[in-house]
Amino acid sequence: MPGLRFFWWGDFEGYQYQLDVHLRREESEPAIGTVQGFYQNLTAIVSNPVFKYGDFEYLNVTGSSDSSQLIAYKWSYQGEKRLCVFNFSGQSGSGSIILSDAQPVNGNDTIPVTDLLSDTTYYRSASEMRSQGLFVVVNTWYGQIFTY
Repeated sequence: MPGLRFFWWGDFEGYQYQLDVHLRREESEPAIGTVQGFYQNLTAIVSNPVFKYGDFEYLNVTGSSDSSQLIAYKWSYQGEKRLCVFNFSGQSGSGSIILSDAQPVNGNDTIPVTDLLSDTTYYRSASEMRSQGLFVVVNTWYGQIFTY
């Protein structure tokens, strides 16, 4: 979403205990390597100019009974497009998101859709993404950031 991005002290290390500012000391705990890798990847993704200078648009997620659990929005800037889908609930959610600006590449109807967090690329029909939408399934308390 537009605005500042807040990261707590210890987020990048995966610390479970937040620093108590009144005591000015913290409990010692080891860093979690997978969390560090996740945040390195995430900060590289959100440092793209599309998130700073791009146009923000909230998108509706439809098509299934659990689609209301998902929040989706997109950013676009100088030909770069990002679709962000998040599930802030305790149950898996799914639904379709219509992307009216999905354009085919290489003269056919296929468009690569890459999940930047998992570095997985899917190939979808651009015309279906414009009419029926991109169908997504997002696990509990997780998100996906796509480029297309």
